[in-house]
Amino acid sequence: VSVPQIPLTGAFTIETWIYFEPGSVIDQKDGIVSSGTGKDGNDLNFYDGKLRLYHNAPGEPRADHVVANTAVTAGAWTHVAVTRDSAGNLFVYLNGVLDAASAVPWTGTFNVDELGTAVKGNSSDAEFDNLRIWSVERSAAQIAADMGNTQPSDTTGLERNYSFEGTSITDLTGSTAPVPVPPEVALVASGAPV
Repeated sequence: VSVPQIPLTGAFTIETWIYFEPGSVIDQKDGIVSSGTGKDGNDLNFYDGKLRLYHNAPGEPRADHVVANTAVTAGAWTHVAVTRDSAGNLFVYLNGVLDAASAVPWTGTFNVDELGTAVKGNSSDAEFDNLRIWSVERSAAQIAADMGNTQPSDTTGLERNYSFEGTSITDLTGSTAPVPVPPEVALVASGAPV
């Protein structure tokens, strides 16, 4: 689903609840957010069921800048978050618990202009709820405390807060207009513990 672009140039957090049907093969086609559907760009997707931040830009080597140690489980709602601090260190949280940290900092721009799509144009087979994009690094304590709660639209650093209910995808911060649901996307009642 195309959304107005948001370039994340410094510290950030991207978090969401995600669900895969039992028996699903969770792989790189299952993108959470991406910089479009071309060959080059960046995304949060999965490899062998493990959340990763992938980057492929012209003139730069392809890289997984951080990869979770633990695979998500199909058939269960999982809260996933990737954060970056001001020095470029990346962290992966699963259900509010730190799961992985990057070995090397990455300070490149992470662009988001697609939801539920990997950078190579594949649409995710997942269900999402409460997808939030922050221009600040959220702490482990904040992620754990707030993953089951909604956030006020004026919370400091909250740039986008996508709701997947009704007939459009709505940014609850009011920063962007609602996005019509494309025909290939179905909005369903969420079972996420939010």
